[in-house]
Amino acid sequence: PRSTCFKREGVMQSMEFSPGNSMNRNINERTHLFGSESRLHFPHRNRRSKSLRLISRDEHKVRLKRIASPRYAKWRSWYHTSLEFSWWKLFLLFLIIFILLHIVFGFIFLFDWKGLQGVNEQDPLLEKLYKCFCFSVQTFSTVGFGFPLAPLSDYAQLIVVIESFVGLIFSAILTAMMVTKISRPTHLVRRILFSEVAVINQVSRHWYNEHGRAQELGVLKVGRYPVLTMRVANTRKAMLVDPALRVYLLRKESEKGLTMSQVLRKHNGTVPAGSRMKYVTHELDFELNNQMGRPKTLGFPIPHLALPWTITHTIRPGSPLWGLREDQLNDDPNNLFEIIVVLDGVDESVSMNVEGRWSYLPSEIVWDAEFEEMIEGNHSTGTFEVNYAKLSSYQVVNEEERIESMQRKVEEKEARKKNKTPMRIEENLINP
Repeated sequence: PRSTCFKREGVMQSMEFSPGNSMNRNINERTHLFGSESRLHFPHRNRRSKSLRLISRDEHKVRLKRIASPRYAKWRSWYHTSLEFSWWKLFLLFLIIFILLHIVFGFIFLFDWKGLQGVNEQDPLLEKLYKCFCFSVQTFSTVGFGFPLAPLSDYAQLIVVIESFVGLIFSAILTAMMVTKISRPTHLVRRILFSEVAVINQVSRHWYNEHGRAQELGVLKVGRYPVLTMRVANTRKAMLVDPALRVYLLRKESEKGLTMSQVLRKHNGTVPAGSRMKYVTHELDFELNNQMGRPKTLGFPIPHLALPWTITHTIRPGSPLWGLREDQLNDDPNNLFEIIVVLDGVDESVSMNVEGRWSYLPSEIVWDAEFEEMIEGNHSTGTFEVNYAKLSSYQVVNEEERIESMQRKVEEKEARKKNKTPMRIEENLINP
């Protein structure tokens, strides 16, 4: 689906177009139109690029090449390794094994071809082998012996017993793999949708506490710090039981926590000798709900609702993203970092664990933008309606909102200096 948004005379409107793309695919194209000057915005598409990233946007897979791993370790657990094959590879593997087994048993029966009814002495060697192969298929699949092939000698009867046992094992393994592979909730991951882009703005509500105050004594503020926002939704009717959400930041930095671009700026475009740059993973704190009345350090919020979840991370002092600038949101390798979102839970319909993974590169983050509302209440039917076509739709924060945010910050600072009173939670922070 596409979403085209435009703003005229202070009224934000939107139109959705559905070209028939299935819902289990994330929205891979958005076109935005804002302002009276009709400025076009072509956001980031779900393209299969060669950008360096850990989490692929194809099937939520991990892009990792394992070097110098134990060579034969995966084949020691051949059963679980085979389950990772695609369907056509698995069928091809069993077909090859099936044919090879019958060729082997065909040669074993050929050693005593006189012990098989229907194999004549005047038959050519290849025809004898073919009849032994067909007899092996009948034995392996327990079709039964009829005319013209049947065992006569004790040797043939012994091989029939052995091959029947092998056939039972083969059928059991094949059945177990089919059932396990079919019942795996791999395709359910496609029903977990993440927004194609993340946005950063200073007009979103976030948790704020003054320096030196306990974390639980903070308040909800607007405009104090930039807020990184992402969205995720479960499109299935079945809910996720006991869900868990984690947000990570993966980037290359020095031992002092400086990124490559910061090191280059600090040392006039050169990397000092002896600098050690390595990949470091940071776990980012986040909010899903406007939480009140409990310490923030007790744990991160857990998504329980069937509604789409808006994930926010406040870029404040102490955040690994503190100091991020708009000009760093590009494809420059020196500015490269990856924000990884992992959502897992137990699907209540199949009682199996489902894990969705997604990631955002700097070029997939939009500065000074906020997501559009995708939830509406239908009072005529008494139900809430969720438009998944708007999951990645965003609107640019206009200049007036940005100026109001900055003015509000200055006024609050001056008021605290005069009164020196503790901060209170404001009633209407979005439209004061």
